[in-house]
Amino acid sequence: MTLPKTIVKSFLTLTALIGTVVSTLRIKVMPSRTSLVAASHYMHPYLLRIRDIPHKVSCKFFSSYPRLFWDIWSFSFVYDPEQLALHDWNIKAVDLILDAKPSSVLEVGCGFGRNISYMIDCGYEPGVITGVDLSRMMLRQARIRLRGSKVKLVRANACDLPFQDHSFDAVFLSLVLMHIKPSNLKLAFDEAIRVAKRLIVILDEYQPVPATSLSLPINRYTYAHDHVRILELYGISPAMYTKYIYDKWIVILISLEDRS
Repeated sequence: MTLPKTIVKSFLTLTALIGTVVSTLRIKVMPSRTSLVAASHYMHPYLLRIRDIPHKVSCKFFSSYPRLFWDIWSFSFVYDPEQLALHDWNIKAVDLILDAKPSSVLEVGCGFGRNISYMIDCGYEPGVITGVDLSRMMLRQARIRLRGSKVKLVRANACDLPFQDHSFDAVFLSLVLMHIKPSNLKLAFDEAIRVAKRLIVILDEYQPVPATSLSLPINRYTYAHDHVRILELYGISPAMYTKYIYDKWIVILISLEDRS
């Protein structure tokens, strides 16, 4: 049974708020051996479980509303140290783009603007950057983060980009393919290839996938894809791309300059 959208939104807004509040709780462990220290050690794993409950509930009930899922969880992202951090894989993906010196960049799945902010900090011209995200609230957070810059932010679906063919020198698929259903994956690839001129950079989750499948569901909104087999299936030969693996993350640089 599918619940009315207003009920789902109200309930999950509340659970997301609870998750955000609990996730900000920190019990500092002092060096002295006191009862407070012992209590903090004891309570920490339980606090982590409580923090994760709203997210698990959201995943279960939001299966019909992916855009709503990201709208509601957008405000918690900007307080999550893991989301705010620039990890090695984020830096590598952005550096591959900047090293190519593209005349324009489209980031698909820009979220609250973490990668775009890093591009600007590295000296890249904001006026030639466009960010796309499915979530209106994520884009609102991005506008706050990028306030005063000339970055263009557009609400759109990765499977239906509102741009002309070859509109951007570089297209960056940032942690977005992992949230696209396998049945829609080719649409997203086709759209990225269509709007890109020179190169595509993919940053995605990396996990082993059984040889009998191209994708493996992790939860209701996340999939592990066999990127190498998928690229070859879609006509991207090994000579056209370079991959870099960081534990459970993969960065792929695809050159389109020699495509027919």
